[in-house]
Amino acid sequence: EVAIRLNPAKFTKAWEWRRPAGTEPIGGINPVVSRAGKVYVTTDVYFGEARLYALNEANGSEVWQQAMGSVPAFNPPAVGDTKVFAAVTGVNDDGLNFASGGEAGSFVARALQRLECDHAPLARFCEA
Repeated sequence: EVAIRLNPAKFTKAWEWRRPAGTEPIGGINPVVSRAGKVYVTTDVYFGEARLYALNEANGSEVWQQAMGSVPAFNPPAVGDTKVFAAVTGVNDDGLNFASGGEAGSFVARALQRLECDHAPLARFCEA
């Protein structure tokens, strides 16, 4: 256990980022993750157009964005060594989606997997 005291008065906002306006009814973002100087953000959607963003950790500028298609629900991202993972809840669409594209984060392939329920998780991967 490590005791720590933080003084909120000593903190200042480094930058702020807002999801671009769209027609999706929720209009928010999911919890974010960061790795190697980038912050990864997924849009919180309900039967809408999902998007994954990579932002510069130092200043919040957009490094890249990737459209992930129209999905029932898009979940928060996770990062591995070189990939960003973002799970999608599908309806009558069993399988896994994979994406990879270096600095551009582009979608590249899809591998189907039959699951036992109507709502199948779809994982979409992009290079970190």
